[in-house]
Amino acid sequence: MDTKNNKERISLDHEKEYYKKKVDELSGRILRLNYDLSEQSNTIEQFKKGYQIIAKVHKIIGTTQDISEIYNEIILGLFFYLQMDRAAVLVSSGGVDEFKPAYLKGFPESTVTGTKKKIIRIPKEILKNKVSVLANIETEADEFISTIKEEFGAPYFVLTPVVVDNEITAFIYGGRMKEVRYIGYSPFDKSYSDTFESIAGFAAAWIRELKRDEMINNERLRISKDMHDEIGANLTRISLMGEIINARKNVESKEKIANQCSSVIKETIEKLDEIVWAINPLNDNLRNFIAYIVEYSEEFFGSSEIKCRYNIPQSVPEIFLSSEKRHNLFLVVKEAMNNIQKYSKADCVNFSLILNEASYLKSFKFIIKDDGKGFDINSVAVTSNGLRNMEERIAAADGRFEIKTEPGAGTEISFTINAADNNSR
Repeated sequence: MDTKNNKERISLDHEKEYYKKKVDELSGRILRLNYDLSEQSNTIEQFKKGYQIIAKVHKIIGTTQDISEIYNEIILGLFFYLQMDRAAVLVSSGGVDEFKPAYLKGFPESTVTGTKKKIIRIPKEILKNKVSVLANIETEADEFISTIKEEFGAPYFVLTPVVVDNEITAFIYGGRMKEVRYIGYSPFDKSYSDTFESIAGFAAAWIRELKRDEMINNERLRISKDMHDEIGANLTRISLMGEIINARKNVESKEKIANQCSSVIKETIEKLDEIVWAINPLNDNLRNFIAYIVEYSEEFFGSSEIKCRYNIPQSVPEIFLSSEKRHNLFLVVKEAMNNIQKYSKADCVNFSLILNEASYLKSFKFIIKDDGKGFDINSVAVTSNGLRNMEERIAAADGRFEIKTEPGAGTEISFTINAADNNSR
């Protein structure tokens, strides 16, 4: 009887263990499900708040062209909607890795002036990868995270880059003094950095549009100035020449003025052709720029004894060149060709293109070299407006200008231009 009871008790114990295990598994699943639901709920909540900030910013975009108003609206949104204790926007201070706080919210009034004077050095890895930095209770603090905590006085934070045309123009910062945890779950998680990135992306899109509008307006001003200064002046000359021809009775004199008038008309047509080429967006790349230079140089030196040679790669990439940049580069090439024709006494001019696509910054170097008489680089004549204007135009195109020459050895003029990876189409 005892043996039978023992067997039943053992069987019952096994059954209890089985159901206990099943209850534990079920409880574990419910806890995990609650954790997942809580995490998803938190993510949705942060995105909702992020969209509220974007909506607020969107309302004022149509009424302002001032980036400071946009950034101020963003940090107000971070402060009130995402409950950041401190919010800021860091802008470039000149150096590649140097940024400084320009817009602040939530900082003690006594520290605002000092904080705005601080220079924050961003690690190369962050600049290269263009990623957000999230510091919560689980983050192991490295040197940079420790620096941000110390400089801004908040132990938990998100720092997100604003990337415009593959270039970081600013960082959006939001910091918290405390982090509350529920059942081992931290609400200050990746959902915050994702939300910050959405806000930064919206700001970047608006800044890109603003820059594009500014570039278009500048280009319109340049074109109108060119039309007024050069085309207008030539049309005035043509009109005066027509009046002189009508007034002259001598046939020879009339023919002489008519020939001069014909030259001015040709010059005007060429100038109009240059303007049309410069403003055509289909030409906004290196390949079409080089093709135009080859065609233009052939025609330019076609009636002279100077021969053209070209050292151009068979495949030229479509590296993006804005209308303004192309215009500046073309005027430098044109000035160089004018100087060769007028002063060099050269027999041949070489045009070379050297490409460097090894790094994440693509670059190219364009060289114009003649076999003429050259000149003394230290002579007074070199300080003339022509060469100075060439150097200034290349600087305006964010490039580097070089000239090499000496008496009897010809002249070599070159410029090197960098272009970001995303500009290659």
